[in-house]
Amino acid sequence: MFLSEESKRICRFLIVGFFNSLFGYSVYATFILLGLSYSIAILLATVIGVVFNFFTTGSIVFQSFDWSKIYLFLIVYCGSYFVNVFCLYLLISYGFSSLVAGIISMPFVAALTYLGLRFLVFSK
Repeated sequence: MFLSEESKRICRFLIVGFFNSLFGYSVYATFILLGLSYSIAILLATVIGVVFNFFTTGSIVFQSFDWSKIYLFLIVYCGSYFVNVFCLYLLISYGFSSLVAGIISMPFVAALTYLGLRFLVFSK
């Protein structure tokens, strides 16, 4: 079975995204366990994750490593951060723990991030 280029890109994003999410969630969980609030923990995890993700997503998923795209990349991740904080706020207000809320919000935020990266940052 042959996959289209877009299907291959989505598969790469899912694989790389899994590891990026694991990395990002590990950083977030570490900060939560150290006693930081969820908003500060996700802010720090996002900042650290952006650098890590720029390398992995740009080079592996979109096969582009152009430093001039870092600004648009940052804009997409800023948007993802605010969506993530809002999702965490809602989930926590419904009684989920900060750790569980982070896992629940991850797929939604990841899908939005892909769309932003695909059409705003790495569009051809």
